[in-house]
Amino acid sequence: MTYLNDMRDAVHYGVLKAEELRRTNGKMPLPIDLRREIKQWFDSTYDHTKHHVNPLDSELVKLQDGFIRITFQPHEYEYIPVNSNHSKYSEYSQYGVSELLLRDRKVVLSGSPIRRRSGKGRSALMSTTPP
Repeated sequence: MTYLNDMRDAVHYGVLKAEELRRTNGKMPLPIDLRREIKQWFDSTYDHTKHHVNPLDSELVKLQDGFIRITFQPHEYEYIPVNSNHSKYSEYSQYGVSELLLRDRKVVLSGSPIRRRSGKGRSALMSTTPP
């Protein structure tokens, strides 16, 4: 959960910096300008984030034994319990994870069937609230 808390804090800092830049310049900064503005702070504060992540790698986020397993570095994982009371959990747990959205109080997954019977896949959403 340390990494999730770090990212929450980084997003909070980015929002504060964007508001500061808006007040200074009279308009919201472009995302690339905000990134340049906070890059030095981010890199010095969160040195563990300096590793390449391949967004197509199916091993980065997996549903495993009632948990969402998130890979932060090789052999370094965070496990977040899944809300198994979700009405479609049994169906969704059969899907491969295609996207992960981390919010301050929720983790939202979208996915598609691992095996496609026809040429079309469906997407699904499942969310959990960390303890």
